[in-house]
Amino acid sequence: MRRPRGVTEGVAMARNGRLWRGRGALRAFHRAEDGALAVWSIFMFLMMLMVAALGVDLMLAETRRAQLQSTLDRAVLAAADLDQEQDPEAVVRSYLTRAGLEDSLEAVEVTEGLNFRNVEVRAQMSQDTILLGLLGQDSLPIATGSTAEEAVNDIEISLVLDVSGSMRGTKLRNLKDAAGDFVDTVFEDSEPGRTSISLVPYSTQVNAGAELLGAFNRSDAHDYSHCVDFDAASYGETSIALSAPLQQAAHLDPSTDPARWWWQWNQRDSVGFWRFHDETRSVCPDDEDREILPLSGDPETLKRHIDAFSTHNLTSTEIGVKWGSALLDPSLRPVISELAREGIVDPDFATRPLDHNHENSLKVMVVMSDGANTSHDQLNPGLYSGASDFWIDPDSGILSVGNHDDGFYVPRWESRRSGPVGGDDALRMDRRDVWGQMSAVTRERLRREARYAGVDLERDWVPFMRFGTGTKDSRMAQACRAARDAGIVVYAIGFMVNDRTAGVLRDCASSAGHFFRVEGLEISEAFTAIARQVRQVRLVE
Repeated sequence: MRRPRGVTEGVAMARNGRLWRGRGALRAFHRAEDGALAVWSIFMFLMMLMVAALGVDLMLAETRRAQLQSTLDRAVLAAADLDQEQDPEAVVRSYLTRAGLEDSLEAVEVTEGLNFRNVEVRAQMSQDTILLGLLGQDSLPIATGSTAEEAVNDIEISLVLDVSGSMRGTKLRNLKDAAGDFVDTVFEDSEPGRTSISLVPYSTQVNAGAELLGAFNRSDAHDYSHCVDFDAASYGETSIALSAPLQQAAHLDPSTDPARWWWQWNQRDSVGFWRFHDETRSVCPDDEDREILPLSGDPETLKRHIDAFSTHNLTSTEIGVKWGSALLDPSLRPVISELAREGIVDPDFATRPLDHNHENSLKVMVVMSDGANTSHDQLNPGLYSGASDFWIDPDSGILSVGNHDDGFYVPRWESRRSGPVGGDDALRMDRRDVWGQMSAVTRERLRREARYAGVDLERDWVPFMRFGTGTKDSRMAQACRAARDAGIVVYAIGFMVNDRTAGVLRDCASSAGHFFRVEGLEISEAFTAIARQVRQVRLVE
């Protein structure tokens, strides 16, 4: 049924009105800004919650990391300490265990040598999250590490070297080459004033030299030679007490061979025959080429001194060890300081020897020998100095021997008289001059001739004590033990030695690993190996 036209138009107009009103509402809604801030606020609040969650978890992780880092730092410092006797890795683990962090340890790397230790530690762990877990992050990784190193900066070395008669020829040449290479290796890339070497050549005795011995207060001092007679107790300590005078050794030619006396007697027509003192038999050598060179930092000076070495007489390693350890002992600091003021020792070493516990310092003694301790002679107490039985005419040089029963005896004329040749001008000799100018056999024979007494040179007179192998080995063991106890690292080199001597030297060293038994040119390898261990400090700085 068809609607009337008017009705149809009215319906259409009504529909159009509603359409326009709907479109207007949409345009109004589109232009409206009411509620926008609330939406943004909700968004920001959610973001803040996320950041806060991250911050809390990161703070917890950082607290844990700081605890781990602090523990590692303390652990590596303790492990790298050169005085630390425990295994470095065990030290690190003990620190972490006490902190409850033992499971975090990933690796411990230790690099060490004679005079340095480097400890590097890496650790890793995780920290459980609280709020980040809501976002799928259940834990945060923590990784850190720490490294510590302690190294020696100041090095003091004593080279105690055998120059006894058995070292003559090729053996001495090999020693000179090896010791020279040692010096070059130790001083390679060395900072000036940090490394000092003392040379202590020894044979029957040790010639301290006029300058070094002159810095000591001495008993019965003289200038014929410059050795010291240490008493038995001295070998049990590295120090030399400056409060009491050192007993200077007599310049003694101790030969008791009657044949030598008769040879000298046959030369009596010479005014000075009685001055026959055989330097090749002297207990104390007076040659500069066998004297101590104290605390030198000049490689060329050291090598020149080594190259000048010559051999002499018997072997007294114990006296060499005593001097070698003394030159590393702070008791000698006043002596070295005085030598530095006089320009004899480098001023850089005026405060050496350093204390045994001086931080970042190392003291090393290298003892080299080619054979067993033999023997040496030492005057009996009371015979070192004082008025003797000998007078000398200052004009003619003729000697008179005092006879307490029947005046004086004149060996040159084989006659006796009431007074000495030269009368009141005759000079009575001090015992120091008698020992310095006569052999023991000459002195005693002349005294006995003056007294009309028969002489059995092997039985009737003993002006000195003789110390043999057993006593010398015992004293050497004491001296080596004292050095080790003081913290000195002792190396020993047995050069073409027998089993017994090898044992004595091995016992002297700090450990079996510090002893080298070598033949021929192998001595150079031993010195080089020791020098490289000493030098390692400069390879890690």
